[in-house]
Amino acid sequence: MPKRSVLAFMAVVTQLCLGAVYSWSVFRKPLEVHYGWSAQESSLPFQFVLLFYALGMLLGGIWQDRVGPRAVAITGGVLLGTGCTLAGLFGREPIDFILFYGLLGGLGIGFAYVAPLAVCLKWFPEMKGRMVGFAVLGFGAGSALFAPIFSSWLGHSPESYAETIPQTFFRMAFLFTIVVIVCGSFFCFPPSNWKPKAFEMLPPKSEHQREFFPGDIVRTGQFYLLWLIFFCGVASGFAVISEVVPFLTALGSQRTGAIPVVSAAAISYIALSNGAGRLVWGTLSDRLGREYTLAIIFGAMLLVSLALTQTTSITLAIVLVSCIGFSFGGILATMPALTSETFGTRYIGTNYGLLFTAFGFGGVLVPGLASAIVGDVRNPVNYQPVFLMTGIVSSVGLLLSLLLSRTRTSRTGRSQEASTRSEKSLS
Repeated sequence: MPKRSVLAFMAVVTQLCLGAVYSWSVFRKPLEVHYGWSAQESSLPFQFVLLFYALGMLLGGIWQDRVGPRAVAITGGVLLGTGCTLAGLFGREPIDFILFYGLLGGLGIGFAYVAPLAVCLKWFPEMKGRMVGFAVLGFGAGSALFAPIFSSWLGHSPESYAETIPQTFFRMAFLFTIVVIVCGSFFCFPPSNWKPKAFEMLPPKSEHQREFFPGDIVRTGQFYLLWLIFFCGVASGFAVISEVVPFLTALGSQRTGAIPVVSAAAISYIALSNGAGRLVWGTLSDRLGREYTLAIIFGAMLLVSLALTQTTSITLAIVLVSCIGFSFGGILATMPALTSETFGTRYIGTNYGLLFTAFGFGGVLVPGLASAIVGDVRNPVNYQPVFLMTGIVSSVGLLLSLLLSRTRTSRTGRSQEASTRSEKSLS
């Protein structure tokens, strides 16, 4: 039986490679310059990779609940590598990158993402939030590592893009395929009767939790409440993150030559904040409770969004958008553990895959909507409605999280009352 620490390490390394998807912004300018794409066209592959990433989570989760995580993770690595290879060979038009990188690559990311998530949830039942946060920390921080690497591979000379663009995708394919397959070969679930020593200290309800079938959860109000909360978190995060580079460019339009450096630094800061947020908020959720942690996260996003509508400083803007990244990471660390606690871990792959469709919808709808709202990207004032929209969505997420805390408390109270009545009747 493998050591839990080894599985956790492999989970982080896998997620680190998958998190490179958030580095797409470094590809946009080279694609626009070399192939003559518009700004809207250069954002399409990223939107579709998020959509198929969510679909891959669902399909991979269904398959994983039947065959285990190893085959699913390895298949994900193969799909991701194939998508990057074909994008490098045949990618010329937006539709090419949507089909190869977006569809195949996105499915591969989803398959490979769900496996380490389920592994950590099942091997660490006594600290689900912390270990899920630790695992997906790699996904959030992946772009901090790979954005500068991809940027150096692409170069800054338009004359070289004909060679560097496909070469970059070939290198991505080789690296990600090898790493994800090697790490995925370690993944497995614990034996059905296995329990960690620390599990004995958990409340009794954790040992006798009801396991929901995937078909059952979609008939519960809890599922749709969680879906809406997840969507609000994704929408709030993507609305800001998708416009970071053009927003900073507009703020610093008078500082010629400084913006590329500032923008690259901002991407790294946001990625690191995103990764740190996954670990910090995931750990806090083990102590504070998932729903209260979500309420605090949404409250922070609301305040930061309102502050962004007033800022004119690049430095302050970077700090604020990093706070959004930090909170966004918390959403993605808290929701898997909350899903496990609400619906059980037996079918966590499929159940969380169903819930993760909220991420897919948000990834497709929000970046395009934010871009349409901004219009003229050169005027920083045009970004204020986007930040205001983020604040409104965050306030909705805050209210829904508080509603969730009331429904869960009420349900727990009814369960305890029923248990007490049962004990009295037996006595």
